[in-house]
Amino acid sequence: MDIDVEPAAVTPTPAVTARPKRAYTRREVRKAPPHRTAAPAALETAQPVIARAPIRTDVRERKRKNDSATDIFAIPAHLIPPGTSLEWKRESTFGAEDPHYMVSLHDQGWRPADVSMIPELMPEGYKGAIRMKGMVLMERPIELTREAQAEDQRNARRAVQAKEQQLGATPAGTLSREHPSARANTYVNKSVEPGSIPE
Repeated sequence: MDIDVEPAAVTPTPAVTARPKRAYTRREVRKAPPHRTAAPAALETAQPVIARAPIRTDVRERKRKNDSATDIFAIPAHLIPPGTSLEWKRESTFGAEDPHYMVSLHDQGWRPADVSMIPELMPEGYKGAIRMKGMVLMERPIELTREAQAEDQRNARRAVQAKEQQLGATPAGTLSREHPSARANTYVNKSVEPGSIPE
């Protein structure tokens, strides 16, 4: 008995075509898994593309000052308006403001100096009072400053005179300071010397 068997339909396998190799960038090689030891051959021939920004012309016009040894709070004398006294005053400590101290400064005639008075101290376009590192620059008429300095000198003289009177007085029942031996060993030495500014 003959049985006709039809041959099975054979599906043709598609032809496998090799994909073209692409060039790996250096970033891709650095991110490769640690088990990959050899870089693709295409990487050896690939040249990295480095984009260079065009050179700006304004860079050559800029300059810098070596101000590492200068006092940032120093105000050149030619910038101080005539008849004005300028001083840096504490406005805040570690970011905490002291409104009571600012009120006392206001009572002494101090007012915050506006940037329009000395625009060289602040960046271009800045508006308001001149502030730096928790300090605020304050101004008042020079007459008020001279008046305050004279008052400080009077208070200092009074303090010295009070101490001199204490040295000259003796408790009741003790030897008088007018005795020759007491006068030879009890005295006040006065001298005026310029003070030194600590480093």
